Amino acid sequence: MVCYFSKLFPTGILLAVTRERGAACWSTLATLPRRLFQRPWRSLRVKFIVVIVALQLTLMGVITVVRERHQRAGILDQARLRARSLALSLAALSEGKLFSYNFIKLEQIAEKAAADDQDVMYVIAHLYDGRVAVFSGRPDLQETQLSDPLSQRALQATAPLVQELPGGETTARGYDVAIPVLAPHSAKKWGTMRLGFSLQRVYERIYHTRLTLLWLSLGAIVCGTSLAIMLALWVSRPIR
Repeated sequence: MVCYFSKLFPTGILLAVTRERGAACWSTLATLPRRLFQRPWRSLRVKFIVVIVALQLTLMGVITVVRERHQRAGILDQARLRARSLALSLAALSEGKLFSYNFIKLEQIAEKAAADDQDVMYVIAHLYDGRVAVFSGRPDLQETQLSDPLSQRALQATAPLVQELPGGETTARGYDVAIPVLAPHSAKKWGTMRLGFSLQRVYERIYHTRLTLLWLSLGAIVCGTSLAIMLALWVSRPIR
């Protein structure tokens, strides 16, 4: 019996000690949030780090937003100029066929332009009365009148006109470029050449540019935060 209690006594002591340590750990965990939010903020070191990081976040946020907008505007301007240049080249190449009503050659030029450049969505040749002479990929629309507002504005244009395609569930955003074709040695409008330019690849480029700027900003913030911590330690140590 004595031997039994001699074996049980150390076990009881161990359980009591374990219970006391558990209670102490629980008390420490319970008061940890209060200590984290009260004591460190009184430290000059923490205040210095918070101020530097806040300034850095604000500065990098403003720089990233401004830079992204400038990059986006520049990429869209380049795409607009490219669409206009392609339409002007197409009109110069097609005007002879339009004057002679050579619709077979005109259709070949339109189909080749749409096939060679993946950014070209469609090519349309209108006659002087607005009828469709050629519509790449849509032979069923030949000899028809397009009554949508975009086509009506394009037919009324007397100078190169670039309109935005709103896009939708089945169509991509882009530009509709209309180039009026004038009769030789005359101001009379003989027809209109139109080109649809897709902005799908342009917006993919904008997305990658935005992602690159975001990663650069995050890298700068991490480096700046590390530098702020080192400066805080260096400044606060002799003061303490």
